[in-house]
Amino acid sequence: MRQELRQLRPIVLRAATGLLLASALALSACNSSSITEGLRVGPSSQAVTNRNAAPRQQTASLGQIPPVSFLPVSGAPQSAVASLAGALRSAAENNAIPVVVSIQQGATYQLKGYFSALNDGKGTLLVYVWDVLDASGRRIHRISGQERGAAAGDDPWSGVTPELLSRVANSTMSSLRNWAGGRAAG
Repeated sequence: MRQELRQLRPIVLRAATGLLLASALALSACNSSSITEGLRVGPSSQAVTNRNAAPRQQTASLGQIPPVSFLPVSGAPQSAVASLAGALRSAAENNAIPVVVSIQQGATYQLKGYFSALNDGKGTLLVYVWDVLDASGRRIHRISGQERGAAAGDDPWSGVTPELLSRVANSTMSSLRNWAGGRAAG
């Protein structure tokens, strides 16, 4: 029996090491709340575009906005980040804002998001802040707001619906377009 245990020890150690490494990688992916990964799900890994969509006349007359990228979001659970990424992809398209993976891929601005969901007795209050950073990582603008969601139990995030995240995304992209368009014109 001891001989069999000695022979199994290296196998068990390798398996445990592999499992530990896989767990650490999975945990780090979940904790990063990378919105960029969610944005990559779109038609292209370089930029968010819809090649089959009819041109939108509303945004055709608006000035060219430089490409943006998203840094990891803080404070939101991964499920909300995934839903937010899809909503941001759609809102960026609607506002003719190109989204790329990183500064290295041509982004002029980076957006870093901070989210908090609170149960204030009337329902969920989602508070959000986006820091707009330049290529060197210096904050040059801030977009913030809040949206009211459905009543939630003990977890205020349960009151954060995809529709609420869509409102956040639309407001964010509209604010970014207004600010960046003003910079380009001035």
